[in-house]
Amino acid sequence: MSSKSRLDSTLASDDDFHLNAECSVCVSYVGEEQSPVLVIDNFWHNPEKLVALAAQSGGFTQSPEDYYPGLRKTLDGSVKAVLEEELGLLLKQHLDNRPHRIELGFTAFSLTNVPPAKLSPMQCIPHFDSTDLSKFALVNYLFKEPLGGTSFYRHRKTGFETVSKSRAFEYQQALQLQASTEGMPAAEYIMGDTNLFERIHTVPAWFNRAVLYPCNLLHSGDIPNVAGLSDDPKTGRLTLNAELKILQEQA
Repeated sequence: MSSKSRLDSTLASDDDFHLNAECSVCVSYVGEEQSPVLVIDNFWHNPEKLVALAAQSGGFTQSPEDYYPGLRKTLDGSVKAVLEEELGLLLKQHLDNRPHRIELGFTAFSLTNVPPAKLSPMQCIPHFDSTDLSKFALVNYLFKEPLGGTSFYRHRKTGFETVSKSRAFEYQQALQLQASTEGMPAAEYIMGDTNLFERIHTVPAWFNRAVLYPCNLLHSGDIPNVAGLSDDPKTGRLTLNAELKILQEQA
């Protein structure tokens, strides 16, 4: 289902970072498990300013503890505060009918830049971010070239589309068994059905589009144009990524 969202239009100005007062939201329930995936178009009031913020003063680094195939840069605190408040208002309208607020955890600009030959096996298959059912992931596309969106998957052997605490051990055991019996995945970005995974839903990337989904949903970025991967935030596959926790409030 799709609808327009209304935030306080006085929030938006050319001088500040704010969500677009007239962004549009489409909610889909994907796969057999009917996981909610929200697509928000025209997300920021001034997305070009976010790109400029990402590009200024460098600051992108690669962490050996991060499975992300590229570089990260911590998001400015003031932008994070605005995102936490205004995204919470949107979710009250569209995610469910219960009052709630959100707390942002990890928040950063990201640049995918690792060539396929240098990917680790875990970077070549879908992944989940957390087994916590109250956590959601946000990916905001801040690039205009056709550098790929996000897809969601079902693990064929277990049938899992999401990985909860109760499923995590079985899922990891199944992956390890398949690695030893069927071999490691090819050194490439996953772009659809494989012998291990079935793609169940795709969100194409558009400039200033955001996609929000449960952190335990198996997913992967679609990277169709590896020649376009760049370290430059102005031309590369720049996204704003965040993990948020939805806190239910008593009426």
